[in-house]
Amino acid sequence: MILKKYVIFVFLLSLNLLNAQQKITIMVEGENKAFPVSSFESNNLLYISAKNIAIAFNANYYFNKENEKLEIKFTNFNAKFTANNHFVIITDRRDDSKKVYQLPQSAKIVNDDIFLPIPYSIEYLEYASGRKIKYNESAGEFLVSKSGAVYKPTDTVEQEKEEEPVVTKNELVDITGVKVEEKSNGTLLRIICKNKVEKFTAKYSNDALIVEIGKSTVDPKLESEFEAVGIIRSLDVKKNGANNELVFEMHKGYTAHDSFRDPESHDLFVAIHNKKLTKIKKTESKDKWNFDVVVLDAGHGGKDAGAIGTNGVKEKDINLGIVLKLGKLLEQNLTSVKVVYTRKKDNFVELYKRGKIANENNGKLFISVHCNSTPKKPTDARGFEVYLLRPGRTQEAINIAEFENSVIKYEDNPNRYQKLTDENFILVSMAQSSYMRYSERFSDILNTNWRKEVSIPSRGIKQAGFYVLVGASMPNVLIEAGFLSNNKDEAFLKSESGQNEIAKAIFNSIKNYKEYYEQSMVEETN
Repeated sequence: MILKKYVIFVFLLSLNLLNAQQKITIMVEGENKAFPVSSFESNNLLYISAKNIAIAFNANYYFNKENEKLEIKFTNFNAKFTANNHFVIITDRRDDSKKVYQLPQSAKIVNDDIFLPIPYSIEYLEYASGRKIKYNESAGEFLVSKSGAVYKPTDTVEQEKEEEPVVTKNELVDITGVKVEEKSNGTLLRIICKNKVEKFTAKYSNDALIVEIGKSTVDPKLESEFEAVGIIRSLDVKKNGANNELVFEMHKGYTAHDSFRDPESHDLFVAIHNKKLTKIKKTESKDKWNFDVVVLDAGHGGKDAGAIGTNGVKEKDINLGIVLKLGKLLEQNLTSVKVVYTRKKDNFVELYKRGKIANENNGKLFISVHCNSTPKKPTDARGFEVYLLRPGRTQEAINIAEFENSVIKYEDNPNRYQKLTDENFILVSMAQSSYMRYSERFSDILNTNWRKEVSIPSRGIKQAGFYVLVGASMPNVLIEAGFLSNNKDEAFLKSESGQNEIAKAIFNSIKNYKEYYEQSMVEETN
């Protein structure tokens, strides 16, 4: 299968697949209050807000939004951290001398704030502030002394390692190369940049993709060393004032394109999509495309309880209850459709195996059922959501995806899942593009029926990156049936009548979708 070929499992990130784990506070000796700290866990590493740290320490700070840097101004030292950068720069305010230290993990940026990988940052915060810091993990509490002897870090790196090194005139080339890769449903274009460019746009006009890069310089060998691949025929570099235009002449077959920056480097990406739906070949059996298998996935299970409700309800039990009721409706009323379950009891199934089950059974629709929650309980937030496999565009969607993906910590080999990057995500999107039209259609039908038939309100159709959807090579959606952190939703979700109501709405949506799908297949073969 396509996904096996590229061994890509996702989620979401953009960079920011974040999930609040618990309430984190800072207690400063001599203060009578606990300072709340924004935090998240990513890859089992705790990150906390640099702004909140500065406030708790009664220190000033300066955030440079353009350069994504934040400097905390302690009494004798300033500590500067940069998003997606492994270096911390500590400046002695008494003589303006600087020391540069390297973190094993880079800081991250979220909502105009820099989040620090705290296990690796404590010693530098201690040194800069002159205070001892202890973290009580079980209480989620940082204890800060008024003063005390602190360890002076010695693992400095060369001064020129700072983010803005001095370069010679010959090194001032921003665009150093172009790499093109042909994928199953399109072509991935990577523009290799040595420095961060200010402006980046891509547009399609007159059989050419025009990538404009603001205030940039281009390696003069770029054109001569360019190798055409896939839909791209040739490259022409044009100067437009201080900007450069990379004009890629195209063969026929262009459908759409997506563009994005790589958060781990300065590189630019453009994914060029071919036809979004491959028509059935006349030589293929139409039986292959019959709507005859629905795969139902009850999220979590076994040692993975999922979210826990305000009154102790476990998400894994709600998910399974809904799936079993839905499966029974399908088996009794849509006898031409085979129902495949990823689990029918309280057992743990690894995420990659869920997609594998769906693919091996030639599923025509994959539905993964879950329940939502918030760190704070109880909460006023409530409602149903249906998710498509795309990078999350809101912090809430990103948090949800990271929580659902965190199941991999229970697996024997969590390293099988590649790190979620924009590049990986766009490759997955390209591989899934032939199914997206159908995923969108089912989502729309389900959202419409839900509003009519279910007591829990709908919050609409959203998008995020879920590993479980990546593995299913077919139209697929993930459902968040409601919030277990909300008393009303929890009571409805755990009730037999509530689960029956939800199952009936999904069943009606599958029935409506089946009619749409089969009509589309008729049109595709004509």
